[in-house]
Amino acid sequence: MEKRIPNMSEQKLKPQPWGFERIWPFGLVCDLVDRYERQDKNPTHHVECHVIRLGDAVLATNPFELFMDYGARIRARSKALQTFLVQLADGSWNGFYLPTQRALEGSYYSAIVKFNWVGPEGG
Repeated sequence: MEKRIPNMSEQKLKPQPWGFERIWPFGLVCDLVDRYERQDKNPTHHVECHVIRLGDAVLATNPFELFMDYGARIRARSKALQTFLVQLADGSWNGFYLPTQRALEGSYYSAIVKFNWVGPEGG
């Protein structure tokens, strides 16, 4: 027998978008179940990133909270004198962690599937 926590209706969700998880703490669980059910039909997650060079500096935006390994790789490959990473920057509210394979293997809290839309293969 399948057990599932039902999603809250849009009508009930609208008046409380920011306090939703405090009022109804299963929001993350329902989101996780929903993402799991949609993953076969939608195996990719599109993101918006921008890289802007201003003289000797570069600004690189992304919608994730990057693990340090990614930031170090981006800065090491940049030819600019200064490279600034702007995280959680696309306005999508999908800004979860982007874990590395090392983070998954180490079972770090931010590498848990409920905190991620994309796995290390997307990094």
